[in-house]
Amino acid sequence: MDELHYYFVVKQDLLDGTFQLSLSSYAPFRDDRTTFPFDSEIDAALYMLDEFRHGAIVSSNDVEIAKAIIRGEKPMFVYEEKQSDGTLLLSLHDSLPPEESTIVAFGSRSANLLARFFMRRLHENKRIRATEETIRQAQALMD
Repeated sequence: MDELHYYFVVKQDLLDGTFQLSLSSYAPFRDDRTTFPFDSEIDAALYMLDEFRHGAIVSSNDVEIAKAIIRGEKPMFVYEEKQSDGTLLLSLHDSLPPEESTIVAFGSRSANLLARFFMRRLHENKRIRATEETIRQAQALMD
């Protein structure tokens, strides 16, 4: 059973009678949502992009993530690690941190979105920092 995965497109009914689609790795069940299961991420991404082309409301982030899935991008993560001086060190990785670590991780299938998040986070506060090499890596991912 551990190797059995499903991917979902969630249709959320909006108050004005329209709906919005989003990608999800879990199946939310609520009265205002319909969940469509797929056997692969690519199938879910293709379905959502097709609906988007036909006028469905989809967030720009979900469109970018769907395109990244189709391009075969692997998940990437920003680690936020508290340092002894109270600062937070940001770094980029291709896997989740060990379960026993205290690192906070943010992930995305879109390297571009994750790099933009990294840069935004870096500039939010003077106590957040990253190495020059990691900053260059994030800038390259945004190109």
